[in-house]
Amino acid sequence: MVECKYTAFDVVLFHTKALKTNKMKEGVRIKKEFSLFDLLDYLTEEKCITKDQSEVLANFIMMWETPLENYWEEDIEKMNRLLDKVGITEEVFQAFSEELETEVKE
Repeated sequence: MVECKYTAFDVVLFHTKALKTNKMKEGVRIKKEFSLFDLLDYLTEEKCITKDQSEVLANFIMMWETPLENYWEEDIEKMNRLLDKVGITEEVFQAFSEELETEVKE
């Protein structure tokens, strides 16, 4: 018997493509200012993922406190894996965050 060890999240992440370099700043802005769903829509528009893959990623990234409430948060580990995969590493995120903050001040 084969030992399966990958979830749908892992498989979709494997097939996820990186953002083009000139699109990363906008990806950082969306991550900082908007919702998980806005980021996934942007990644879909930029052809990093398909709409179906976006739904799988959302289902694995969202975590609820209880099954009875509407409140949810992002699974930070999974979100960071997605960001790394599309090229928005911690370093890239910090660099563009600083650039975006400078633009707002001007």
